Amino acid sequence: MTAQRNQALGQSRADVFERYYISRKVNVDIQSAYLGTAPRSDLLMAIGRMSLSSDPRAPKSLNEEQKRQAHSAPEVLRLQSLRDEKKIEIKSLYKIVKEAKGTPLYDEYQVLNREVNTEKIFQTKLKMREVRQTYFANVNEIEIARQLSGRSVAAPAVLNTRPIQYPFPERARLAKALFGSTIADIREHRVSAIEDLVRLCSLREVPRSNSSPEPLTTASKEIKVGHSVKYPILYPSSQCLFCLGNASLNESARVSMFSRIDSLRRHKENKHFRHLNPNKLLACPHPACSAMLDILLLRSRA
Repeated sequence: MTAQRNQALGQSRADVFERYYISRKVNVDIQSAYLGTAPRSDLLMAIGRMSLSSDPRAPKSLNEEQKRQAHSAPEVLRLQSLRDEKKIEIKSLYKIVKEAKGTPLYDEYQVLNREVNTEKIFQTKLKMREVRQTYFANVNEIEIARQLSGRSVAAPAVLNTRPIQYPFPERARLAKALFGSTIADIREHRVSAIEDLVRLCSLREVPRSNSSPEPLTTASKEIKVGHSVKYPILYPSSQCLFCLGNASLNESARVSMFSRIDSLRRHKENKHFRHLNPNKLLACPHPACSAMLDILLLRSRA
């Protein structure tokens, strides 16, 4: 990609683009990236859309009753009736609809099913447009009547902000010391802040997706920052023994459970066993165990 860019711009080196073409403005929420929290996209989007003509109280989605009205449009009901008739015709020849796959009858049923879904989306958009037009047509009269009656103007909607979740207690203390304290507090706790920075260098965070933070598992919901966690010697079979004994991981990753046994086996093989010498004994990774284990035997029972 870099070579193609240099060729298109007629440049010989990539540093020409990086020095003279890249904007000096950083369009990333650096504070959220440092704290390890979710980007404040809701707040930034609201600031970018601020104008004198915007109304944050305007409806942005349909309620259940309005959705029901949109899905009960005459055209939707007509297409649903045709689809149901085709489904009854298929079931008269086959036990289930999937058994008719590959036949012209099944193709006709799929076409009608897609037409029903498309018509529902179209009617939902029409209903949303109608609701917004009705709101903007009556909002001025509603506000005037509210003011004449002495009632206060409705407050704008409050942004929904996600709660901050820190993977390590060191990161939580450091964030509070740097961004939630006064200058005097920072000077007073500067030694502990430096110690937390040093500890963070030896810890490893679990990779997460770009869309949203990964939800905590059932076991990790009980973990609170600053509380000790006990690791029973009899742990669930869906947990990874190596991750359980890895002190560089956060508590959520250490006690997380796999939904499938084959996924746990692949995880052990790719992340742990491939880096071990099968000719040597292995100290049991469990924090409460000091036994020496045979890697080949452990691998066969994984």
